[in-house]
Amino acid sequence: MTTTVLDAAASAAAVAESATRCIPATCRIGLLGLGNVGSAFARHARDSATHLSARGFAPVVCIALVRTTSKPRAAAAFVKTITSDVDAFFAEPVDVIVEALGGVDPAYALVRRALEDLYAEPRRAPLIPHFDDIKRAALDAGAFGCSISGSGPTIFAITDQATAERCAEAMTIGECEVRVASIDRQGARPV
Repeated sequence: MTTTVLDAAASAAAVAESATRCIPATCRIGLLGLGNVGSAFARHARDSATHLSARGFAPVVCIALVRTTSKPRAAAAFVKTITSDVDAFFAEPVDVIVEALGGVDPAYALVRRALEDLYAEPRRAPLIPHFDDIKRAALDAGAFGCSISGSGPTIFAITDQATAERCAEAMTIGECEVRVASIDRQGARPV
């Protein structure tokens, strides 16, 4: 294909403009709950979409899991699919899951299921000595979830503060170094 440009100045301006324009990456969000908090989140994601897209991030609430679909929901317009089927929710390809159910049950079981890695873990676990034993020990000690960090060989467990040391001790299987660390609440920043 051949393109002929007749106006070099216009062409240069168009190239400069397209270089400053950002093509946003869609972030597919799965939302556990569409009550007051879940609805506010879905509305905020929709209302912020234009602002965030200009910065390279396009949030889309693809699916919401609710207890019953027969209840009318004002925030239904902000979500592509609403389901009460747990398996359908977890079958939807999403990048992020946001828990907004409130309470412990069924949120705990659903978050634990969300932490299951069905893609990388089955392929990489055999490469990490004692992985299955370490994961089972972490979960038995009270971890919310346990999996492989990145491409491995680091294994992480998510716990609350009260069970962190117990999980760390349980995960000490074979020759390994175990550390307890907190989640960085400040986020990305220049160092």
